[in-house]
Amino acid sequence: MAENLEQELVKLEQEYAQKRAEIESREQTGEVQEAPPEKETVREVVREQIDAAPTPVPPIQAAPPSDDTLSYQRTDLQAHVQELINLAFEKSIKEAIDKVKATHNPALIDAFHDALVDNLYNELVERGQIKELTSS
Repeated sequence: MAENLEQELVKLEQEYAQKRAEIESREQTGEVQEAPPEKETVREVVREQIDAAPTPVPPIQAAPPSDDTLSYQRTDLQAHVQELINLAFEKSIKEAIDKVKATHNPALIDAFHDALVDNLYNELVERGQIKELTSS
């Protein structure tokens, strides 16, 4: 794993931990009734990373899902998303975010966001930073 990627992962872990602490604090004070699942916190941290990237992007308007296919598994986006995920984990998450935002393709950006969240969630589980969601 590239040193730059490792630094980005450590930064994301720190941002995740900070966000979870904020959520748990709000839960304890009664501001929120129940903390969202950890994966949703990862999703929020990644969304902040994408939103903070300098390339302007029109707002994403999510289309209603036509079936149960995950956005990044759509055949028309799958190859592009995989290329971006490879770039993120081989070089830099920031570089992958910059590249996807430069496309100005809301569907691709959304699909990449979903795939990145799933991959980062799995990485954080492997690192012991969060516990894996279990089906009830």
